[in-house]
Amino acid sequence: MKRLSLPFTFRLPCLAYFLFLFSGTPSVQGLPLIKKVPYQPFVAATQRLLEALDFCGAPLEAEDVAAIQRAIRRDPSEQTCDALQNILDRYCIVGVNINAESRVKVAEGPARKLTLKEGRSVRITCDFAALLAKEPTEETERIRKRRLDAKPYWHIERARIGNSRKVPVELIVNGAVVANKAIEADGVIRSLAFDIPIDRSSWVAIRVLASVHTNPIFVEVDGKPIRADLKSAEWCREAVDVCWNAKHGKIRDADQDAAKKAYQHARDVYDRIIAESK
Repeated sequence: MKRLSLPFTFRLPCLAYFLFLFSGTPSVQGLPLIKKVPYQPFVAATQRLLEALDFCGAPLEAEDVAAIQRAIRRDPSEQTCDALQNILDRYCIVGVNINAESRVKVAEGPARKLTLKEGRSVRITCDFAALLAKEPTEETERIRKRRLDAKPYWHIERARIGNSRKVPVELIVNGAVVANKAIEADGVIRSLAFDIPIDRSSWVAIRVLASVHTNPIFVEVDGKPIRADLKSAEWCREAVDVCWNAKHGKIRDADQDAAKKAYQHARDVYDRIIAESK
């Protein structure tokens, strides 16, 4: 089983909290290498990082730790700093660049997408806490009876299980609930773990329905694209034709050719996605 470590925090004023850990080998997409990095402080900081991750129970992959140690044992050179960056960058969520004029640029790191060479079981862990009154109140009933599109939209009271103080924490894979655990909403932070098989490219998230939802983590298996739902792709394909039939008569003659090409491109894209989803 692969134990995966990518931290993600999500906080809402509804008093629900997640720290989402999904660890594995992130895909390699190049964040730019920083040149002329001071060797000694960089190596020292890297060692402290490894120690901290190990202490937290979310170490880097063993082969990456070994590669880092081998690089450090070589020689104090710019090539060693480059090698360390190449390894550590695979675990980065974002790269931040601040230039001499204090202008900030942010680039998405590769850690938002994780790659597996083949389908396997993975462990997804999170720290979770929520806070509810010990017993339902009149406010509880008022909130629970309101439509989901009525204020307050996302509220922990909507998730209360019956008259208990528990809420369901659900693991979502490709939009479907694959596992859930009922957790006491007493404000105590608890560590949860879900062991599930992932045999095809997927997106994964954790939620408390109508209260809190993490961003997705994308998992690529065997280099194949994520194709979660054939019906959704077919609906989008049909929607292109519906939209064209409703709008093409209102498009200027001079723009008709460009519009036809744009809509045909959309049809081609969804036709490809449909073929890949079967």
